[in-house]
Amino acid sequence: MDDIHANTRSRVVSIDGSANDDCGTNAVGPCSTLDYVFRTLLPGDKILLSSTGTAHTPFLHCSDRQYTLNDSVELIGIGKSKAVVGCTELNGGIKTLITSRAILRLVAARPGLEISLANIEFRQINLTVSGFSVNARNCSFVETNTLLESTSVSGGVDVALTTSAWRGHTHCHQDVCFPSNELHVSGDLGAVHLAANKFQQTAVEVLLTAESRVVFERNRMVGLDGQRPVLSGLVVLMAPHVTKATVITAT
Repeated sequence: MDDIHANTRSRVVSIDGSANDDCGTNAVGPCSTLDYVFRTLLPGDKILLSSTGTAHTPFLHCSDRQYTLNDSVELIGIGKSKAVVGCTELNGGIKTLITSRAILRLVAARPGLEISLANIEFRQINLTVSGFSVNARNCSFVETNTLLESTSVSGGVDVALTTSAWRGHTHCHQDVCFPSNELHVSGDLGAVHLAANKFQQTAVEVLLTAESRVVFERNRMVGLDGQRPVLSGLVVLMAPHVTKATVITAT
């Protein structure tokens, strides 16, 4: 039996790449978007996001498409500043990444990188964003545990999450109930801004390892089908060595 991992490789995505199904390899050159890479992923493949995406040249097409990722996938940012995943000029969940088994990791290879997520629905994914400053808007996270974190390579990162929705349900055991969805933001954070989001049966936690500013405004914590939310509000934790943090909440 052939070892499928023997053919794994690094797949490069760049806005000046091509639309060939065999793109992304050294032999053919980079792909222009993630669409072509997702079609031909092998287990263990790593995706390298190169160059700088813009609203007009996102790393996902501005059209209604669905992707099923059955294996864990790692996207590594190697560009100069900003990677745009999703179309930033349209409203609504026009992209869907679906899996019931995978971990999707977005990793910044060096400091100062930002990733912009727009108009994407993540469904049944464990999503980890490491080392990027994150700007996400008009996204949906359905049964998706989300971890946004700084790394020793990245240093301080900023997080802005706006007009997005996290949708989970309730787990109960012996009359004690827990939300199925979780959003965790942790690490050396410069500023955290969560505004006009909807958290349905979702735990929201921010762990600070450095002096930071957290703004939590106009967010809604709701239950499911008339239920009350299991947890309602924002939990902010500070590492023992952190002596000061600014937390602003507004309805």
